[in-house]
Amino acid sequence: MRNLIEYTKTKADLDYLTLTSLVHIKPDSGQIKQKQLDDIYDRLFGTSGKAWNSPDNLVIDDIDAEAHKCLGVASGVKFECKVVLSIAIRLAAERFMLAKINNPNLVFDDSQTKELVEHFEARFPNDRKAITTLQSVLLMTPENIHLNAFMYEPIVDLSDEHLTKLYNEVKALK
Repeated sequence: MRNLIEYTKTKADLDYLTLTSLVHIKPDSGQIKQKQLDDIYDRLFGTSGKAWNSPDNLVIDDIDAEAHKCLGVASGVKFECKVVLSIAIRLAAERFMLAKINNPNLVFDDSQTKELVEHFEARFPNDRKAITTLQSVLLMTPENIHLNAFMYEPIVDLSDEHLTKLYNEVKALK
């Protein structure tokens, strides 16, 4: 949806910015509710409906909850878990880096995760464990998760175990 809005409107569109706040940690990321996703969907596709059972749930909390559920799923081709884990890994990595860097004036527009990793490496060059984990985040989780056939490949090629291990490593960063 975010890419459709980018192409049909602009990156300055409020719906685009809201969806960006769900794939990168932004000041409003923890305030976006499921109902807002419904509203964006309805505006984009000209529909009217209620997709979420709990429209007041925070989307970020639901992403984390779904990622946690994926940890208990048996290994195999569970594409939906790979997508959820990939998003959750990037969000958790960004939360960690932003908390550690602790600079409220630090803002990135595009490629935020990559830019944060570069800033983190420059600021904390001796934190090799964190840097190694963060480099794995960049390598294993795509910056843009497009839901079309030719863009699935990076996620499909990864094993469930690799994503689960990386998710746990990122969540354990201090």
